[in-house]
Amino acid sequence: MLSRHDFLPFGEEWSGAPARETRLFTGKERDAETGLDYFGARYYRADLGRFTTADPIGVTPKRLMDPQRLNRYSYVQNRPLVCVDPDGRYEAWIHEVVSATLLRMAGVSQQNASEIVPFTGSQESGADHWKNKAVMPWNWVNGVGASLHFPSKGQLADDLAGLRGNIDAGQSQRAGWSMHAVQDGLGAHSAFTGASVFGGLGHAVQSLLSVFGLADNPDRVVGDAKFIFMANCLYASITGDRDAELTADQINELIEAVRTRAGELGKEIVVKQSGTGKK
Repeated sequence: MLSRHDFLPFGEEWSGAPARETRLFTGKERDAETGLDYFGARYYRADLGRFTTADPIGVTPKRLMDPQRLNRYSYVQNRPLVCVDPDGRYEAWIHEVVSATLLRMAGVSQQNASEIVPFTGSQESGADHWKNKAVMPWNWVNGVGASLHFPSKGQLADDLAGLRGNIDAGQSQRAGWSMHAVQDGLGAHSAFTGASVFGGLGHAVQSLLSVFGLADNPDRVVGDAKFIFMANCLYASITGDRDAELTADQINELIEAVRTRAGELGKEIVVKQSGTGKK
């Protein structure tokens, strides 16, 4: 054991030797100069138990029903003993849960899956890491915004065709990015597939409408027809069998995995069961 660190519920260090590593509370990187923890979307101040900037999701009708959610600076609705915030925002963790579950169902080893899944979400070099987010202007110049979040139909076909090969070759980042692009392109962002920057704008409008309760936020919907179609495409690609399809029980298991993780994190999702799946 190199070192031991004990923390109070909101992340203040209780005891321990001087940190040699930078990743401390919940595995997040702690800046040595400011003492702030980097969560991906924003910074967290453990001594106050608060983020330094407001939650970018904003105030939703469901938040108005829960007083603990009204403070957009709070950490996990002030329930640190039972909940963990993965990145200071919402959407990326769903990519990770869906990817991990589908890889397991398709028979990919736990070791390989553990190397791929971080690249599907908001961790360092992940598709939803802040440097790769669609909202960053430079990503519409270098093409990352379109390729990771609003891929063309041609790219989606290439991602699906090459996914199994990338997994077998140990190309974890390529595999993870491909899984993320397919999840966005066929799922949450399917209405704007291939629309590049205009897709980003359209998706932003859709998300804004959800803040006022006028629409569901597409990044929080699971179990609908688009979600299931996306999952089946990925499952077939990972298995290498174009005719492979998730059973109804597997679809329910996938949805339940997202629902369970949402409960652990204190997050809100919209579950729409379409009832489709191979019998």
